[in-house]
Amino acid sequence: MYLFRFLIIILAVFPFTAWSQPVQGVPIPALVLTEDDGGKLGGGSWHCSDMKGKPCLLVLIHPDKQDLLAPLERAIEEIHLYSNEGSLVKVMDSRLSWKPDRLIQASSWFGQMSGKFIEAKENGLVQALFMDRKNKPASWAIVYDQNLVFRNTLHLNDRPVHIFLLDKRGIIVSYFSGKPSDADAKGWIQIMKKLGTTS
Repeated sequence: MYLFRFLIIILAVFPFTAWSQPVQGVPIPALVLTEDDGGKLGGGSWHCSDMKGKPCLLVLIHPDKQDLLAPLERAIEEIHLYSNEGSLVKVMDSRLSWKPDRLIQASSWFGQMSGKFIEAKENGLVQALFMDRKNKPASWAIVYDQNLVFRNTLHLNDRPVHIFLLDKRGIIVSYFSGKPSDADAKGWIQIMKKLGTTS
């Protein structure tokens, strides 16, 4: 009897702790980030449903803690994930940073331009611009969340990194929060490649 009362009290005090975290095997909620919430790097609203059609690695990241994604960056490069095999989306949780939103966006824009310059330098300008889609490396799409929309909708804790692996239908295949290891990162990218080649 005392155990039953204890469980009722726990459930009343902590109603969301056990069940509100993202669940493997269910569709990710229909997240939308409007321009008022941040949206896309180049402007406009971002819809999570736009990611359907191929596997997606969706990452919510504290803008000042992007070094925690180094294992993912290495795995993407080493395993050679191509754009036709999956998409990569990095959601900057800019409310958590002390930096102004414009500074965060400028830094992301500069990073993307630097990556394109390096790609053009290594592969040749014409090849970099007109490379066959099958041979084009996957690159991060950058999205901004200035109002904690992502974190609040999914009831996420305050860890700086949350990683979702979604299949082609937008169903959560894997969810992780914290600092990923090299083994974790390689596993996710390998799963993406497999999901990208299956119908």
